[in-house]
Amino acid sequence: MNKNINIKSLLSYTILLLALPLIVVLSPMLSGKEHKAYNYKKNLNYFNYVTVALLKKDEVNEYYMPYCSGVWIAKRYFLTAYHCVEHAISEGKIDINYATALDAYSAGSLKIQFVNPKVAKVADIDINSDLALLEVQDNIPFHYNASLYNTSIRQGNKVHVIGHTSGLSYSYSHGFVAAIRTIRPFFSMRSIKLIQLDAKIYKGNSGGGVFDEYGNLLGISSFLVIESNTPFFVHRDEIMNFLKQTKFILY
Repeated sequence: MNKNINIKSLLSYTILLLALPLIVVLSPMLSGKEHKAYNYKKNLNYFNYVTVALLKKDEVNEYYMPYCSGVWIAKRYFLTAYHCVEHAISEGKIDINYATALDAYSAGSLKIQFVNPKVAKVADIDINSDLALLEVQDNIPFHYNASLYNTSIRQGNKVHVIGHTSGLSYSYSHGFVAAIRTIRPFFSMRSIKLIQLDAKIYKGNSGGGVFDEYGNLLGISSFLVIESNTPFFVHRDEIMNFLKQTKFILY
């Protein structure tokens, strides 16, 4: 009797163990709450198409190359770092040349040289938070608008970065949030909120975005501590404060 009970118990336990993985997989579906994790490999074009390449002319070869980045936030507007447009403003200019991901794609690869750049104008700036808002003047090019949805930004979060590393257009990297800091950087007259990353960021990423796994914009690339190769991005809170000051409405 005891032997039969033990055999039945063992069989039941074995069946339960075999079925457990299937239960785990099916349970979200059965409850109607299937979790959909962001798959950047399938959506890498999204990161490209929310990103702008700011261009400078190579006077010798008569073409333009990326020197900074930007992020679309609306139909006619994109964000970048103030220091990316500072040279033009110091010369009394507000026109900035740029290209989109659509301009960069050619024969299945990404161009790094451009002949006919588009033009945007500097609409507003905040030197202290190293941010600038630019407005498209001509025909609106195809692009995606980055989401500024108020998700949590925490130490250890996985992040994705698109920029124009060393003048190479639309280069992807990834990493983690190393820390959230409120400090006064060398260019600012006040303390600002920054995101410190553990990711490979180089010259040319300035003004570009860092995104979470759901494609939300978390910050704008500002500066790099060269000695330790530590990148810092202007926190989304600073971006939202900047947009409020400009009375800009996302649409």
